[in-house]
Amino acid sequence: MPHFRIGRFIAQPLAGRFESYDPVTNQALIMTRGFLFSDQQDFYATADSFGSMALNKVGFPLSEAFNILLVVHSDLSADLYINDFPVVASVRVKRTFKEKDRIYRDDIADIGEMSFPEVQLAETDQMFFLWKVGWKFGFYLDFTGRLDLSETYKQLGKYHRFLLFQSVYDHIATNPLYAQMFNDGWFPFAELLEATYIELVRIYERTVTDRPALLQQYFVGFDAARIERMSQRWFAKAIVGAKKGLIEAGLDAYRQNSAAGNVQCIKTLYTEIEGILRDLYHSTHGTRPNTRQLIQEIERQAAATVPDPESLLFPNDFSRFLTIVFFRGFDVASGQVDLSRHSTAHGVAPEAEYTRARALQGVLILDQIAFYLA
Repeated sequence: MPHFRIGRFIAQPLAGRFESYDPVTNQALIMTRGFLFSDQQDFYATADSFGSMALNKVGFPLSEAFNILLVVHSDLSADLYINDFPVVASVRVKRTFKEKDRIYRDDIADIGEMSFPEVQLAETDQMFFLWKVGWKFGFYLDFTGRLDLSETYKQLGKYHRFLLFQSVYDHIATNPLYAQMFNDGWFPFAELLEATYIELVRIYERTVTDRPALLQQYFVGFDAARIERMSQRWFAKAIVGAKKGLIEAGLDAYRQNSAAGNVQCIKTLYTEIEGILRDLYHSTHGTRPNTRQLIQEIERQAAATVPDPESLLFPNDFSRFLTIVFFRGFDVASGQVDLSRHSTAHGVAPEAEYTRARALQGVLILDQIAFYLA
């Protein structure tokens, strides 16, 4: 790990990155704290400018650097770290691990902070961090001289998460298929991220006539072993574990992989999902809730366990999903009877709606809720 201690790095404190200048007011805008990544047009000029500024001091070629951390101290000395210095991220995972096990991208449910365990940062330091994620780069700077270390590490974790799962974030933000998939009951569920969700997106990119056969192949990936692994993390939550026998009955029906099994799975799991939300609400409020209050309760639970709304667990979007999809209303007179908790409970959802997809969605909705529980 190249680490250079530079006695007098600059003549005066860094102010930031120049953004624009207004000659009329003689005012300049500068970025004193912020993030850029390599898809953005001005990333390379910025990375080259700041990266070269640091590396030229020690004669290290910019072309050979993939991680650069520069820390400028209040006395204008600096510490420069290049390439193989330890960078640690705190992550939530989807399964259990032993020490030293490899963790793959699809094992990650969320990313919290990212920090440098062997680097001592002071609140008066200025810093920038240039790092590589796959084929992309991120660049974070804070030249305020007022580092909030906890917030800095959270911001770094947030941006690293974005770079690692950019395909998902971009799909949600820009792909018109997202609304269609959402309405069909598909959400960026934690269990699907990343590869399994992108596989589903690719299926939706095909023609409507191609989808049924492709979805049947897709469902094969949710075999008994995968469902068992998922359910173990639910039952570790007391409020879900209290319903283990009922939920297992729904999962047994799912494992049948039959039309009758799909019906039984949906009838069981959709009911028990509402039951879990009711138990959550009653444990706090002791009163009978309406549907909106049930959703507000899971919002409160998620806010406590997933405080970042841009988390990979997408708590705000999931609240909207429960409202629009899971608890969707129905209108028999107009023929609007898509399968939902309400339409299946009232017996108005047509038999054709009790599909393998809707059964799997019930499993995934329950799994998502479990991630929000303390």
